[in-house]
Amino acid sequence: MSGTTRKSSTPRARTKKPVNRGIALGPRGYRWLFIGGFSIALLVGLPLLHALVGEVGAILVGTFLFGFVVGRMTQRR
Repeated sequence: MSGTTRKSSTPRARTKKPVNRGIALGPRGYRWLFIGGFSIALLVGLPLLHALVGEVGAILVGTFLFGFVVGRMTQRR
C-alpha cells in the first residue's frame, strides 16, 4: 500500500473563510492610533531614556526618532 494515494471521486469545493484582522480601521484610524501610541511612547520613553543615558543622549535619540516618524508620515505613496 505504500506509494499509493487515495483520490476521492468528487473534488471538494473550497470555501473562503473570513480572515480576522482585529479591529477594522480606515487609514485615518491607523494614523491616529499611531500618533497616540507615539505620544505615549514619548511621554514614557524620553524620561526613561534621560535617566539612562543623560540629557544629550535623550535629545539626540528623540530628535532622530521624531525625524523618522515625520518622514514616514509625510512620504508620498
